[in-house]
Amino acid sequence: MDLEADNERLESWNEKRVKVLGWKPQSEQFHNFYLPYYNEKSFDEESNRILQQIKQNLGLAVATREIYPASGVYITKLMSYLKLYGFKFTKEEHVEFIKLIYEMIQIPNIDPAKLNKCCVCLSQLLRKSKLLSPDDLQLEWRPLYRLVKIYLDKRSTKGDLIRFYPTLEQNIHFLIQLSVQYIPLESNQEILNELLPQMQPLDIGKNDSVMEMLSLFLNPLSYELWFDYFMNLWNTYQYPCWNSDIMNLIACTSAQTIGLIDWTPHIPIMFTRILRSLELPVSYKQIKSAKNQSLSADASATWIISLIGPKYDTMKYLKNLFSTIESYLNPANSGKWVRMISDLLVQLVKYFQERLITERYKKHPWKRAIPAEYCLRDCDIQEFVEVFKPIAMTAIYSKMQPYDIGKICKGLAELRPDLILPDILEKVSLTAELINEPHKFTSALSCLSSVASVVLREDNIPDSKDQIIPIMFSVLPGIDSNDFKKTSITLQFLITVSIMIPFVDCSQASSYHKLTEEQLIICEQTSQLEDFVLQFLDRIFTLIESSSVESIRMEHNNLDHLKSKLESIAEALVQSAAHSILGQCSQEILDSASFKLVNYIKNTALEPTVAGNAMSTLCRVFARVNGKNIYHSLIPFIVQLIDSHFDEGEDVYEIEKQNDDFLYYIQILCSLVRGDPTEIQLYSDEIISVIDKLLRCKCKASSCCGANMIGNFLTILNTVQTNDIKTVPYAYEKPLKDFLPIKYWGRKMNREEKFNFFMPGERERALCEKIIHYYLLPILFKFETYIAGNLIISRDEMLLNLHIVSSVLKCNNFLENWDEEPMHLIDTIIDLSPMKLNIGFTGLEVKMPDGSNVRKTIVDLLDKLQVKLLVESSDDIKSFKQLISLWEKVHHRINYSQSFDNQLKNYQASKQFQDYKLCKTRKDIRAVVATRVIIQQDLRDELSSPCFTVTHYKILLNLIKLSTSHYSAIRSTAQSRLFRMLNIYCFSYRSIVDTMIEYLKLDPNENHESFKGALYVIGTNRRNRLMLKHDWEVVEKLWMAFLKTKLSEKLSVVRLMESITEGVNNEFQTIAVDIEVSDKIVDLGVKMMVDKTKLPQNYLEHGALKLAAKNEENRIIYHRLTDEILKYSQEKTLHWRYNLLCSTLINDLMHPTAYYSPFVAEIFVRNLIHDSAFERSIALKICNTIMKQQKREHIKITINPYKFNSASTILPPGLREDNKWLQYDIDKVPKNQQEWDEPRYAYKVNGFFGWTPKVEIYAPSSMQPNLDRSYEMLNEHEKIFYNFFSNTQNVDKLFNYWSMEEKKGKEKFQRARFWLIKQIFDTFGDIFLDNILVHVKPLIKTKNESSHRCAAEIIAGILRGAKHWNYEKTKKMYEKIMPLVRLALDNITSESDTIWGCAFATASEGIDPNKQFFLHETLLENPIRDEKSFFDCSRLYCLQGAFNQHAWRMVSVARRLLTYLTPFLDHPFQNVRERIGSTLINIFENDLNFGDELPACLPQIRHLLEMKKNELTLLKTDENQNHVIETKTPYASAIRLFKTIAQCIIGIVNRCSNGNEVIYYELISIGVRLEKCEYDVELADSCSVLLALISQAFTKPQCVNELMKKIDEVSYYTSWSARLSIIDMMQVLVFNNMPILISRTEWVDKVQEIVLRLLEDSICEVREKSAQVLGGLIHCSFLPSTDKLLELFKKKCQTKVIKRTHTEKNISVEQNIRIRHGGVLGLCAFITAYPYDIPHFTPNIFEVLYHHLDDPQPIPATIRKTLADFKRTHHDGWDFHQLKFTETQLAVLSDLTVPPSYFN
Repeated sequence: MDLEADNERLESWNEKRVKVLGWKPQSEQFHNFYLPYYNEKSFDEESNRILQQIKQNLGLAVATREIYPASGVYITKLMSYLKLYGFKFTKEEHVEFIKLIYEMIQIPNIDPAKLNKCCVCLSQLLRKSKLLSPDDLQLEWRPLYRLVKIYLDKRSTKGDLIRFYPTLEQNIHFLIQLSVQYIPLESNQEILNELLPQMQPLDIGKNDSVMEMLSLFLNPLSYELWFDYFMNLWNTYQYPCWNSDIMNLIACTSAQTIGLIDWTPHIPIMFTRILRSLELPVSYKQIKSAKNQSLSADASATWIISLIGPKYDTMKYLKNLFSTIESYLNPANSGKWVRMISDLLVQLVKYFQERLITERYKKHPWKRAIPAEYCLRDCDIQEFVEVFKPIAMTAIYSKMQPYDIGKICKGLAELRPDLILPDILEKVSLTAELINEPHKFTSALSCLSSVASVVLREDNIPDSKDQIIPIMFSVLPGIDSNDFKKTSITLQFLITVSIMIPFVDCSQASSYHKLTEEQLIICEQTSQLEDFVLQFLDRIFTLIESSSVESIRMEHNNLDHLKSKLESIAEALVQSAAHSILGQCSQEILDSASFKLVNYIKNTALEPTVAGNAMSTLCRVFARVNGKNIYHSLIPFIVQLIDSHFDEGEDVYEIEKQNDDFLYYIQILCSLVRGDPTEIQLYSDEIISVIDKLLRCKCKASSCCGANMIGNFLTILNTVQTNDIKTVPYAYEKPLKDFLPIKYWGRKMNREEKFNFFMPGERERALCEKIIHYYLLPILFKFETYIAGNLIISRDEMLLNLHIVSSVLKCNNFLENWDEEPMHLIDTIIDLSPMKLNIGFTGLEVKMPDGSNVRKTIVDLLDKLQVKLLVESSDDIKSFKQLISLWEKVHHRINYSQSFDNQLKNYQASKQFQDYKLCKTRKDIRAVVATRVIIQQDLRDELSSPCFTVTHYKILLNLIKLSTSHYSAIRSTAQSRLFRMLNIYCFSYRSIVDTMIEYLKLDPNENHESFKGALYVIGTNRRNRLMLKHDWEVVEKLWMAFLKTKLSEKLSVVRLMESITEGVNNEFQTIAVDIEVSDKIVDLGVKMMVDKTKLPQNYLEHGALKLAAKNEENRIIYHRLTDEILKYSQEKTLHWRYNLLCSTLINDLMHPTAYYSPFVAEIFVRNLIHDSAFERSIALKICNTIMKQQKREHIKITINPYKFNSASTILPPGLREDNKWLQYDIDKVPKNQQEWDEPRYAYKVNGFFGWTPKVEIYAPSSMQPNLDRSYEMLNEHEKIFYNFFSNTQNVDKLFNYWSMEEKKGKEKFQRARFWLIKQIFDTFGDIFLDNILVHVKPLIKTKNESSHRCAAEIIAGILRGAKHWNYEKTKKMYEKIMPLVRLALDNITSESDTIWGCAFATASEGIDPNKQFFLHETLLENPIRDEKSFFDCSRLYCLQGAFNQHAWRMVSVARRLLTYLTPFLDHPFQNVRERIGSTLINIFENDLNFGDELPACLPQIRHLLEMKKNELTLLKTDENQNHVIETKTPYASAIRLFKTIAQCIIGIVNRCSNGNEVIYYELISIGVRLEKCEYDVELADSCSVLLALISQAFTKPQCVNELMKKIDEVSYYTSWSARLSIIDMMQVLVFNNMPILISRTEWVDKVQEIVLRLLEDSICEVREKSAQVLGGLIHCSFLPSTDKLLELFKKKCQTKVIKRTHTEKNISVEQNIRIRHGGVLGLCAFITAYPYDIPHFTPNIFEVLYHHLDDPQPIPATIRKTLADFKRTHHDGWDFHQLKFTETQLAVLSDLTVPPSYFN
């Protein structure tokens, strides 16, 4: 490829466009230039007109503050403009659009649907970062931050009352990612100051979104501000809940700061995290940690790729990672890790290519360039592919998705084709001959399809192209009718390859050109291409014949002849494959293939349905690529057959079932008509003659085929199309002596090339007009006569006539839309007219003979016909279905079958394997470009919809009539077409609202079907339901109509109404009521307008008044709707189902700015004690919403939390002098009102990680809203709640309902009930305290699960509701409640303990512990009392619930609790010990080292272990183990102590963020000793779990030395079980921390030394386990110098073993046997290390092992076991594996497997 020439052509093109336009466009949609009717001047005028229209109307809408509907319409049009023309506007206009829409997303209270549209549009405008630099555009970060706090931050309550789709969250997320590069770099310090202090330090189980926000907002180039801090933070927490968020941030940073950060100290740790994120099934005794360690694959891949280069040894770690995970991709292994590994591999190749493109081919115009010394070198690319190659080859046969495998192999092949392609080609060649393993063939062939574009590239390596044609021949047997998968993959391969190869015979090229050896071979092979095409056709014929349907019954059913889904897919594949191959053939080959087809057609008749249809499809392909010859050979032949058939007599027309041969040939002719549009016109008379005869037939199949033929003929004549898909057009035009086609295989299309399109013109228009008039006019006359009652038409005839009209309407492009005044649908200041686009058919309209519009004429007649049919033939379902199809086709000329977005998505998926990205100018092959151009043409069709007129409204009414038909088949078909039509015409739904209301008034018992149809219309179009339009007027009308429908007890109606109600409940989005549009937005709108004279006078005042009026109108409708629903619900005769519906709809209408009226409050407060449980549930939700809406604002004051630190500095996390005042201290708790009001109490605090620029706390209680209000001071809503809770009977009934059992044994703390109580006490103070507390004591004493739940909800609500009370009120309240708390703790049950724990946790959440000291001190009151162990556990559990809410602020409580619990660490009861262990986890949660020395006040687990060191020392000796069953000995006490501590460490490692700590290793020596204890199952299990979690835990580099020392120490223990456990544990530990361990040679050496020493252990089990571990280490490439190790084992195998009689010599013999056995085990480890491969040294190892079969046991047993495992793991691929052995070695292997006979 001439890259320089490509660049010059592109630059020349751009300069030309600038000159033509007079300004520089940002970017244009270049596929427009290939459209056949493209005219530079007219297209530029068109795009300019539409752009000006968008700017004018969008600006006008915003300038006059008309957000709904005007701005939404033109934002949609702006997105359509981007699809049509790309970024065809100036940079200034680009910035204008962005700034305006960016301001729009800041509009307060904008509805979520509009916000979502703005976010999508902004994302599209920002997606091409190269078009705008930060110098061109700067965005503020706080508007996006406010959106995040409302829609993304789960901790924030700002969005609680807003209903929206989850897609909005994704779109906001994406918008921020695109916007962050335009946020000024200086803002990053501000972002850090604002967000970082909000992090919560110990929320291990909660969704902390702060790090997610940081990862979104921080610019990687600001890394100096935070990088070291965050990495230290991550290394401290190791596996926090925000693990994936920080990885995303670090990955983005690494990609954009290559050469700026020294990653050396972080590489081992990061690779370890990535390895662990794959969650591979490696564990100690199958005990797996439950900790979530997942990282996103793209973040991991981005980080790895960013570090590849000359400065780091990244490839060493990547190679080790691949060695570790490779075997998990083998087909024998399956699990969730396959998906994770697959994602990582795909992303690695993707990002490596992207980095290479950025560095070498497409440097970004303004982003930071990578320094030359850090750029990828050729040797880096070579090494990357070499390292990747083994795992990629393994992946081919794995259980990964073929699509992913293809992306990996294609990416690698593009980087280094010489390394990848030979292996793939070899795999295909070898597997093509395997009959019994088709899965390998299909996998290899699928992979080759993915890399075909690389194989055939013009500048590709030699020795690959010359294999393509032989492979094409070899895969032809894959077209097998008995194996659909193999057939489909074979055809896909042939499609992929053939579309890039000119099928031209070049065998004589050597006479004209000097060829290389490879070129000479290829040229000779091309002489076989004709033979290939003919063999391909033979296979296709056989495939088609095998799909024939044979009738075996006398009776016939239409379903008998329906194609299966597989048959339809196979037919489509055959068509694509044939078109791809034949489309590239030279005329000579085409003629040969056509001759073969013609002979087959003339001599073979197939059954007409399945096989005949498939053959007709094939004929159509031939007619498209070689129309002239095919038509000349087949049309006269088939026409003659048809004529001779009808010449047999008039009776032939009366036959109801024509013979299959006849039907087969007319089916062929029907498809031939859709061939070459130019050539077919020559046979128009013959075809029309045949159609006339077919339409006379009584045989439905024949007449239907005739009608289809009309449609096919008209379609081919009026459709823009191209058959110019030849990859190398010159190959067919120039003689061989002037042009050598094989040099241009896989050639990409240049931009200046054009396509030969068939563009219909006047000739085609005239022919279409002739056909339309010929067939349509008689039918219309017949319909008119029938409507007038002067003619009877049979059903079959009616169906046929409608079918013909439907076929006529396939002449889409010549039948223009009617010209009529638009129908007024909505009041707006903007122009609602659709885009006027040129689609190439101006002046080519077909009209009726009188000059009227064809479509309008048909509509008017069909309108009358439908009325007539409904009266006389309402059960004619087939005719009505055809009529519905007509309604869909007649209203708009729609040429596309799929929407543009769907077509484009499919196109991108199919195109990516044809892409070649490693170039400066991206180009595609002609077929791909042609496909995209046709999609662009369809887009223009899609967007050129007409105005909505009265005639369109008439069609809608007719579809509604059919949508409410008596017959379900008619209803469902009409409804789907109705929904499509409503989607096309903007606001057309408003025209049918009143009609649907009339239908909903019908009595469902008398008009069941019509009523049900109406329900389907208004409520079942998912995500676009008529009831859920963002229009208050429509919502009001339809909701009330739906609500007032008459009762039907028919099950289908009941279920449908429930489904609609559920849909409304799930999908109804908040609609804006009050919005505010700032003057800044208005100014931007005015600036954007093209013609400012269109602005109203005093537009500022005019717009403000108009917006205020609209807001007021919305508010009136909202309150009117809620009041009407409620009034209706109060009717006494209303059925209970409608009552529930009313309540549900009211709940759905909750709103953040429009509050429920007092009437709503009155009804639903009363419903809190409704008889219906569902009504009570809804009432509770609504009451909580009302209380949120009426919540009074609490006053906050700003404080300065520190004096010496600057707010702009990142403070070290943890306890500091400036946050000590937040700590709970019993000596400093408030004791009077003055202390209570001191500014030292913080509720939702930051502080641990620093302070936000503005630190606010609640003001003193005297400044807060008054709690001691008289009744008159309450507002209307509050009075209603006051009256309810003042009535003791209401309260009694309420708590009686709340304490009722809901789910036996599954009762849960109901947060909604707690929230109501909390709000009541927050609003009214202690007025109702006594009235409510009187119920709590009886509830607690009942000891019933549901009663305890009710009591817990009440107490928690009161405690939280007292948050803003003064000291005296609070103190009195606690004096009354604390006795109840103590009573609850004394009466707690096994069913209610979790409920009380949740209650105390909820009560403590968000309240300063110093102000809640009453509760904390009560819970701390002697929790372990040596009563029943269950009560002790429950008290501790409840204590934990409150303690956990403020863990880092409760250091003093942690110390007190630790002191209290220390004597009970050896408690005799297991459940108490486990609960103490769980409590210790919370106590030591603050034991995190952020780099500085921990404060002395913090409880540390190190201190506890040191304090209990003497007791634990007892467990390190073997002589005391027999005391394990005693209970009062020091040893037994130490055992119990160990169990408690083990429980604590297990919890810390498994649940918390911590990894391994040095202090934990002291317990390893105890765990390995006691794990085999047979007397105490709890002890053995605790030891196993402890060892398992320590071995799996993340081990920091600073801990490894101590860990190695401990493992080494244990490996010398006299207990063989301890040695066995430690080697097993070490295997898991090494695997999970491998990158860290291989970073230091001494650690690798230590592991090797331990394994080799234990390989010669005195116990056989230890030796065998060591061999297993050694095999794993070799497999993962953990050990260096494996060659030396192999020689060492061979040497040890030579150790002499001679039996002696002397005792001292026998010891020596045993030692020698151990050494030899160790050598044999070592050799066996080398075999087991490669379970699915045969390294070069394996055959030799078998030869060595062969000589040791007669050695003393256990050596022979070891060898035979290894051989058995070898045969099992290598069985599937033995055909390939055995090629690596010589004949002698295979004989040895056979002898090892089957020992020689005794008689030999």
